[in-house]
Amino acid sequence: MTSAQTLPDELWLHVFSFLSWTDKLSARSTCSHFRQLLDKSRTLWREKPKTQTYIYTHSYSQVSTVIVRLL
Repeated sequence: MTSAQTLPDELWLHVFSFLSWTDKLSARSTCSHFRQLLDKSRTLWREKPKTQTYIYTHSYSQVSTVIVRLL
């Protein structure tokens, strides 16, 4: 069990709810556990990005993967 998995998923989802789109994308790319949690939670991605810079700070494949999984 990795250190990220020692905390309950509900706690991680609560923490992620305070992050911006770009921060969620960054967290998503840190480990597979975070990617799975963020990908399965559609409510965390409902907020639209406040700026267009999120596409420039993250690769297009990261952003498109999240968008495709939400559809």
